[in-house]
Amino acid sequence: MDKKNIWINTKPATETGKNGESYEEFMGRWSRPVAREFVKWLGAAQGKRWLDVGCGTGALTQAILDLASPELVRAIDPTDDYITYARAFFEKDSRVVFQTADFKALHSFTQTFDTAVAGLMLNFANIPEDAVEAMKCVVVDGGLIGAYVWDYNGRMEMLRYFWDAAVELDASVSPIHESQRFSISDQQSLEKLFHSAKLRNVEARSINLSMPFRNFEDFWLRFQGGQGPAGVYLSSLDAEKREELRESVGRRIKTGPNGAFELEARALAIKGLK
Repeated sequence: MDKKNIWINTKPATETGKNGESYEEFMGRWSRPVAREFVKWLGAAQGKRWLDVGCGTGALTQAILDLASPELVRAIDPTDDYITYARAFFEKDSRVVFQTADFKALHSFTQTFDTAVAGLMLNFANIPEDAVEAMKCVVVDGGLIGAYVWDYNGRMEMLRYFWDAAVELDASVSPIHESQRFSISDQQSLEKLFHSAKLRNVEARSINLSMPFRNFEDFWLRFQGGQGPAGVYLSSLDAEKREELRESVGRRIKTGPNGAFELEARALAIKGLK
């Protein structure tokens, strides 16, 4: 499988079964606290116009509404089900407008924004540079552009344990291990991306968090909804292979006396001015 997928979604084009509720169960408990820390760190002025590119189910949109008192948030994502989920969640908030679209549609926007952000999206663009340039073209001069991705090479333990086990069982899976598949998996690559777009005052940081799980079943259930590259891969296996993978992942996780444990995650964040 080619690790660079043509962008048609905030998730790879090869994925199926995109479902807002399932995606929230899989990734929401991680992405929502990261989004809040990211918005705080951006330090954007209150009462401004925001663009959320690849909004998914609305984790970053929610953080913007809660913390930045925006005049407007325009949130786009190519997946109809994610947009439907988000619209229902935010239906009483007139400050936010959702639209089914990908970043290529930005070149047709006549509206400009004070801040454009992308949460957990850039790695799913075939050419991340094009996504940043598209965001840049709809931001006012002096406007803020920000993004964050998971640290797939390091401390995104939930996904790293899964893929390390999958590759150990089947070496042919290596190209779709997220640390290999995605071009932006370290801070240096992220900074290079923003500097190549000729953004000013570029700053980067990591955002760390830990997440408790009651037991291994609580953890493994997240992958069974068929969401994200890991969920899609798991769904592609027959019952015997799924159980083999489950046991291999389980051996990598150290649990406490009652079976509970915590996993760490790190997001790599960046911001710059047009």
